[in-house]
Amino acid sequence: MAIRSEVLRAMLAAGASAEMLVAAVEADEKLAHVVVLDGRTIPVDVRDEVLARDGPVCRYCQRVTSTPQLDHVMPWSRGGRTDATNLVVSCKPCNTAKKNRTPEEWRGE
Repeated sequence: MAIRSEVLRAMLAAGASAEMLVAAVEADEKLAHVVVLDGRTIPVDVRDEVLARDGPVCRYCQRVTSTPQLDHVMPWSRGGRTDATNLVVSCKPCNTAKKNRTPEEWRGE
């Protein structure tokens, strides 16, 4: 599925650079069929909303990621919802390190 034009427009309105827009398109290609480990899927409209909000930038380390993943802030295994308010873009290293903890638990806050 191609990235929706409204996602790119939202990113432009938020001040995204050309490099970030290209990274978003590349991320979209990788996120086209996002499947969570146990087979649950993330709806395309939710995925697009999260990508428009976060771009291809990991919310935990702030780096542009070429291997974007969607992470549940409150882990699904602990009752977290699969909606845009509980999902963020994460790079693979941060998502793997966070495991099934909240960001505060992971960082020891």
